[in-house]
Amino acid sequence: MSAKNKFVSFEPQELFFECVELDCPHTQFIEIKNETSHALPIQIKAGTPNRYKISPDNFTLGSLNAQTISIELCIKRTSESFYLLRNPSLDIKKDIFYIRSQYFNEKFYAKIQLLPSDTEGGKDNSLNIKKNFKVKMEIENIQLKNDLNTLQCEAQHWEKIRAELLQKIPNIELIVDASIQKERTENEMKHKKNFPTTLHQMLQEYTNRQVDIQVTEEHNEKYKQEIIRLSSENHQLQTANKNIQASADKNSEQIITLTNNVQYLKNALQEKEIRIEELNQSLNETQRLLERSNETLKSSYQQQLREYEIKLETQEKKLSDLTHDMSNKNQEVEKYNQKMNDLKNVIQELTIYKKQHEQYLKEEIQKIQSNFTANQVPANVLFTQEHLTQVQQELAKLRAVVRMGFVFDCLFECRCLLI
Repeated sequence: MSAKNKFVSFEPQELFFECVELDCPHTQFIEIKNETSHALPIQIKAGTPNRYKISPDNFTLGSLNAQTISIELCIKRTSESFYLLRNPSLDIKKDIFYIRSQYFNEKFYAKIQLLPSDTEGGKDNSLNIKKNFKVKMEIENIQLKNDLNTLQCEAQHWEKIRAELLQKIPNIELIVDASIQKERTENEMKHKKNFPTTLHQMLQEYTNRQVDIQVTEEHNEKYKQEIIRLSSENHQLQTANKNIQASADKNSEQIITLTNNVQYLKNALQEKEIRIEELNQSLNETQRLLERSNETLKSSYQQQLREYEIKLETQEKKLSDLTHDMSNKNQEVEKYNQKMNDLKNVIQELTIYKKQHEQYLKEEIQKIQSNFTANQVPANVLFTQEHLTQVQQELAKLRAVVRMGFVFDCLFECRCLLI
């Protein structure tokens, strides 16, 4: 099946190198055809150029012309090859090839199947011999397929040359047949003289060949039996190979899932690292802002602290003044208390004095009443000078009593205010 686009087509679309041995070249062919009406400069390059030799790799392809490309694979004994040999799930590897031109880019693939390692442990047994025989037969079959592909490509090439010659010289086949017939007659005339000896030799050779054929038939019979036995063993090996292939497919699926999980974890880890970087940046920015705000707060707090210190000094000064005033007030209170005590003593004395005078006044009033009642005089009789002096004395006493009552009232109000 050919892969086509508007520029080129190539056959086959995918190459397959089977049972590839290390340090041994293997060749495949691919045919590229120009589908356009113009010549195209084409370059072919392998994705892994250390494995392949491409001939030709840079050429110009004419309009509607085809070119056969030889691709030779040779895998050297390196760490990569040993890694592929020791991992059965990776025994088929896929490489890419690029077909590049000025007007387009195209690609095709090549699969590689390495020859399985049959020298593990350094011991050879019958199973390894059979496997080696089978592998060699498969390699010979693959080589025959490659040779057949090469011959088919060459036949197509010669067929194209024949068609071009027929277009240019229509009677070319008759001319070639005549020349071949002439050469054949000349050769027959030359060898006619030696015909009896050659016939005897041919008969002798024929008898020898018959003997060889009998011997080969006997050997072939043995080989047939051996082939039948090997075919049964091959069937068993194929079933075992299918089981191994199924397990290898499972392992490859597990490897694919694990690689996908690893890739997912790597992506998640990368996203977390990016997030951590962003958080670190925001943290640094926040830290810078905090440092700036701390500096401003520190300056403002220092300013407020200085103001509070000044206020504290003023308050301490006021407090010292208040303590001084309080001490003075305490002294005044002590003096006032002393005066109040003195005043209380005076009040007590006055109360005692008031009671005495009240008693005395009551007695005097009673005497005056008794005198007035006893010494009633008629209304037309004038008072004598003694009576006048006595009345004046009584009035003076009354005035003294009134003044004493006023003093007592003032002292009582002072006492109430003090309490």
